[in-house]
Amino acid sequence: MDGVYRRDYPKPESEKEALRSVIRYANPDILVLQEMGDVPFIKELQEDLRTDGVDYPYAAYVEATDKERHVVILSREPFKEVNQYDKLSFKHLGGARQFVKRGLIEAVFNTSGYEWSLFAVHLKSRYSKGSQDFESRKWRIGEATVLRNLIREKVRAFI
Repeated sequence: MDGVYRRDYPKPESEKEALRSVIRYANPDILVLQEMGDVPFIKELQEDLRTDGVDYPYAAYVEATDKERHVVILSREPFKEVNQYDKLSFKHLGGARQFVKRGLIEAVFNTSGYEWSLFAVHLKSRYSKGSQDFESRKWRIGEATVLRNLIREKVRAFI
């Protein structure tokens, strides 16, 4: 059953410890994670890290059309605002509208009186059924284009 995704299958403790070890070593103030589960998994990671002496009291995530894999932001600093873009769409092959599978999350911070945004996204893999799957690459380009356009609009609002 190698390589097969299994819903609700827990990650082995050794893999969780390896991830926490890397986080402890890097010790970032803000951490972005991809391929996270939903709220119970996020809370479990926060608690395990807190037990390890690394506290990220603030968490935000976006749930888009992919209900299993989320983009998560953990932070030591409070968010001023969190914007979740879960309904972004683009035209794919044949003109059909498709959604950005994992959405986009924007965390706005105020650091020393300076307001800034962190955007986090997890694009679809370039490959799916086969390494020559051109549709996957086009899907990814569609996602990247709609995300770039949204971020450009948001950044222009600050200028």
